Parts: sequence; structure tokens; C-alpha cells
Amino acid sequence: MQQKRHLKIFNIFIFVLLFSFPCYSAINVAVTIPPQRFFVKQIAKDKVNVIVFIPPGYNPATYEPNPYKLGQIEKAKIYFAIGVPAEKVWLKKISSLNRNLIVVHTDEGIEKIDNNPHIWLSPPLVKKQAIIISKWLKKIDPENRSTYERNLKKFLKKLDLLDKKIERMLMDKRGRPFLIYHPCLTYFAKRYGLKQISIEKEGKEPSGSDLVSLISYCKKMKIKVIFVHPEFSQKIARLIAKEINAKLVIFDPLAEDWLQNMEYIARKIRDSI
Repeated sequence: MQQKRHLKIFNIFIFVLLFSFPCYSAINVAVTIPPQRFFVKQIAKDKVNVIVFIPPGYNPATYEPNPYKLGQIEKAKIYFAIGVPAEKVWLKKISSLNRNLIVVHTDEGIEKIDNNPHIWLSPPLVKKQAIIISKWLKKIDPENRSTYERNLKKFLKKLDLLDKKIERMLMDKRGRPFLIYHPCLTYFAKRYGLKQISIEKEGKEPSGSDLVSLISYCKKMKIKVIFVHPEFSQKIARLIAKEINAKLVIFDPLAEDWLQNMEYIARKIRDSI
């Protein structure tokens, strides 16, 4: 009898618990790369569930999703594209799987340099993307409009502070060259007045004559650091490093902890040129 009484009390407790709080289902949002997940979460917090199309460690130029990943994207309400090569191949297919999917191009209005897609590695350009993200979140979820607006303001302030911090860090390095395998810091270099020298040109490794010229230039400029990423082969970079007595510095342009990663990149460049 006592056991039945306890069970009845427990059932009442569960009923009250379930119906005392509103049932909220987070909106499924899809993005292309991990840094975008950081941007969306800064604005939306727990109001959305973010699905990343290209997982960490994969090259956005060559990534091919498996059926599971496509199935995840199929559940999304909105997709924030950023302009990387893989989107040209897969966005049409993704849209055909989910005809109600809203595709938003967050690179809209950003002037590209030689079709370089790495617009997430410049704080001022991330501000433009954040504003677009917030605008569309408010459209699809107007009930939380004030939350998105409030969080956007906070994020924009963080971006301004980061921008000023990096500018101070690199102020006396303006005009100086740095060597990188893949030209992912094009917009970063432009913003902070640096000269990016890329080993890879338009996705291709340098020819023999280009390699000789590059090594000669690096010796002349006394370049002692080569920046490389985990997604690309380091064979050519190591060859050049041996010739010019330089060391390799690895960083991940697709790291999700974006604020920390940007400061890391800035410090490494400051300490190497």
C-alpha cells in the first residue's frame, strides 16, 4: 500500500514537472565550416542546434559528405553558406533533398580577392557575416528577435575588441612578408597591412623554376617561419624550410574556437616577422 502511494506521488511529480515548463525545440541550423558554428552560437546560444557540413580536419575544396551527413543537413531549416568550393558542388543536391531549406549566402556584399573564400579569418568581414546571420535568425524565429539582437551587439563588440587588439599586435609589422603554404590569410593580411607569400598558387604546387625563385626570395627577406595547415601536405613546405633554415608553424584555419585561434595566428605572425 505504501509502495502504491509513493508511486502515485512520483507520477504526480513527473506530470507537474513536464507541464510546468514550456516545450521548446531548438531550430536546426546548418553551416559549412566549424568557425561558422561559433558565429551562429554567439548570436543564437541555445536557441538553435548547429549542424556543421564539413567536419574538422577536412579540406573544404575536396570534401565529399557521407549519407549520414546529408541526412543531418536534410533536417535543417536554414543553411548559412560562406562561399567555399564544396558548396558549389553540394548545395544544389542538399536543396533537392530538403526543398524547404532556406539557403543564405553570408558572403553577400563582400568583395573577394582572386575568388579567395577565406573571409572568416578577418574580424571586420566576420562582422558583416554576423549581421546577416542575425537578420535571418530573426526572420525564421521572430519570437526570439530580442535575444538575437542583444547577442549580436555583444558579439560585434567582441569582434571590435579583437580587431583592435590584433591591430596593436601587428602595428610595427606593416609591410612585412610572411610565408604560408595555402593562401588562407589573404583578408587577414590585407586588414593588418601584411604581405602574404603563398607557396601554393591557385591550388597548385610551385613549378621547379617558381620554387627556385621562392627560395631565393625567402633567403633575401630572411624568412624563418613557414605557416602550414593540417589539411594539406607539408612535403614542399618542409623542402623549402630545409633550404632556408626555417621552421614550420601549424595552425588550423577551420578551428571552431575562433577568437582564441585568431589571437594565436596574430601572435605567431608577430613573433616570426
